[in-house]
Amino acid sequence: MRNEKVIEEIRIADSGAVSAGLDGAPFDVLQPLYMRANAFDVELDTPVSRICRLEYLLDDVRKGLLTHVRALASIWKDPLENPLYTMRYADSVTGGSIDLTKLVGESYALCWTEGPESEQAWQTFARSLEYVRITTTPRRLLEGLMHEEDSGYMFHHHIGAVRYRSVADIEHWRRTSNYEEHLDSLGQALIASLTVLREQFMMEQEVRLLYSHMPEVGGWIESHVVADETLARVPFKWADVLDSIVLCPGMDPAFAADARYDIAAVGIVAPVMNSLLAK
Repeated sequence: MRNEKVIEEIRIADSGAVSAGLDGAPFDVLQPLYMRANAFDVELDTPVSRICRLEYLLDDVRKGLLTHVRALASIWKDPLENPLYTMRYADSVTGGSIDLTKLVGESYALCWTEGPESEQAWQTFARSLEYVRITTTPRRLLEGLMHEEDSGYMFHHHIGAVRYRSVADIEHWRRTSNYEEHLDSLGQALIASLTVLREQFMMEQEVRLLYSHMPEVGGWIESHVVADETLARVPFKWADVLDSIVLCPGMDPAFAADARYDIAAVGIVAPVMNSLLAK
């Protein structure tokens, strides 16, 4: 189990609330604790950034959503993406096999980085000059995603620094692990498996924001999250989330002027800056 100290704090808070005649500790007590429990190998207040298409950012802000991408090899174009998705484990009781496909197959992710702005990152992730680089923190991302109305918020949202390993190490881990090693009461081991990537991507210094789609019939997730084979659109509180927005180097000045206007129009108050790499 990860972050055992804070998980014990959660148990103590809930136990104290029950002793006081409540059903459990209130949301304003538990949410900060679960943010700490659900952050793997990354500090909650460290700056993280991502490069995204401006029109997609503006659309999400207008609608109060944060769109995640399903974590599948076919979508991310990486055969070892979501490494446990295709694994089959021997079942010693039935003689058959057990897979974790259902448990990890409904996972969605967004890639952030702890790394600085770089020409390589713009060249890799910006498919045109109409992209921007946004910066925030893991704390603000989890605060914006964890809703009190969602009774399972503590199981749905995590963030973790990516662990880069060789292909041989990943394959060995997949072959030699037991399925029970990937199961725990908070689902942390399964979530952590999605932060394992090939060392070829190490230069990205990635931090992954993860969403586990587990709708219950008639529940908040079923009513408020739209998820399909590719995307999950999760309600998100955008107010005061962003620290800065950097415009793509080489962005046309007229488009940049319109971008600044459109960014302000949707209520984003973060400073909008030209890239330090702009020539």
